[in-house]
Amino acid sequence: MWPAVRLLYRVCYGVPGETDTSKASTKEMVVFGMHSKYRHLVHAFIYGPPVQITREQGSSLSDKIAREFLPRASFQYFPPSEPGKHDFKISIQEKDGRRSVAITVGLMQGGLRFLVDQAWPESFKVACDNADGIARLFTPLVEARTELQLAEARLRVQVGTDTPSAQTYLLEILLGKKAQELSGLGNVAHFGIKYDVAPTPGPIGPLDAPFRQVTIEPLREENTSLYVEAMSNWGRLLAEAVPGQPGTIKAVPNGPLTFGVRPPSEYLKDIEKYLEAKVYPFLRGDT
Repeated sequence: MWPAVRLLYRVCYGVPGETDTSKASTKEMVVFGMHSKYRHLVHAFIYGPPVQITREQGSSLSDKIAREFLPRASFQYFPPSEPGKHDFKISIQEKDGRRSVAITVGLMQGGLRFLVDQAWPESFKVACDNADGIARLFTPLVEARTELQLAEARLRVQVGTDTPSAQTYLLEILLGKKAQELSGLGNVAHFGIKYDVAPTPGPIGPLDAPFRQVTIEPLREENTSLYVEAMSNWGRLLAEAVPGQPGTIKAVPNGPLTFGVRPPSEYLKDIEKYLEAKVYPFLRGDT
């Protein structure tokens, strides 16, 4: 049962650990606990068939990204292992303390993966603007030679519980279990929840029916906070429930995303909406 005390959840996009948030972008919302911080915002596109990107093309991309978004970015290119293979890798990174942006291009799941991982972003809006801008610079390298097969976005959030123990809150208050009830499993030192959400059957539009996966667990390095990770993907590796087999999910080969490439921010905002509509109410005990 949700405790009688109503707690205010502050989403603070300032520097992690910074006590003075007057210079940080903040917004107030009634969600859960004391505060939350976006630890990572990640988006990825997988294209198929895989295509080659040369060192010169990768270097030019890095220069453009540095001019517009990451002035101190480093660039590395790892060539294919042998002629005719597409197992090259491009790495473009900028790091400033805990805050960083890492861009990786290379072979993944039989296709060409373009991934941008933004750690401890200044704000959700800045991260979305960066994601859209970097994708805008990358897309011309591949759009005429291959097709988008999979779009994926992922948010990793630290949620403060304003309680002495996030694990106790998760286990006893939200789930109504006592720690000693886990004794039959052995000496359980860490407990969490992980669930998949199968897409709703039917026609698939630009942001319809993603496959989702959510993890909720106590944050190991800060026992008063929860770690929440939400991932959604759309496309070739879409999953659906197997009729007559509850809890079973299979992959569905959908082919290219016929509605084209959407800006990464649309996928990231879709997950944020899912967190606000589904996950945070669960953490409040509202469901």
